[in-house]
Amino acid sequence: KESQNTWPAVQYVVSRKFIEKNCLRFIIGYLHEDLAWTGSLFIYVEKAGICTLPWYYHRMQRKGSITSTSNPRRVCDVLELSEVILRVLKEENVMKDRYQLISKRVFSSILSILSQYRLADSNGKKQIIECIKKHRKMLKEFRSKKAKILMCMFKIIGIKNSLNLFCALQNIKSVFR
Repeated sequence: KESQNTWPAVQYVVSRKFIEKNCLRFIIGYLHEDLAWTGSLFIYVEKAGICTLPWYYHRMQRKGSITSTSNPRRVCDVLELSEVILRVLKEENVMKDRYQLISKRVFSSILSILSQYRLADSNGKKQIIECIKKHRKMLKEFRSKKAKILMCMFKIIGIKNSLNLFCALQNIKSVFR
């Protein structure tokens, strides 16, 4: 099974000096806190190297893991942390090309986590819809075609119907992989 984790912190080796210089910290109390940490890392990094050798194994479907359980809080936390990243991007006055790269990755994380909607019970689905409503203004800030389509879907057929359609399309896509 393929991981839905779009940019986990464990993929990056970062010097302590760099972390301290840029005050990089994991935000306590959130699931998927590596989203905000990695987003901040990309804001400040000036150069990087790539190691093509596999050095990390992501254990999938481990009992009790946040990546193997359905929890509306996962969706809400990703939306909340995405808003944090966008705010930092603006505060740090990040160059346009870097802003676009980071915001594209953030939106990929949002799309990935929205597939959790189909796994949620009726109460969880309501919570996810409320989180989306709460972060609707932030979602409008993404400029990609996918983001614009999602926002149009929310406006035309509603959030609930849009999420049901999105999850159905994701399911069809996974069948044809």
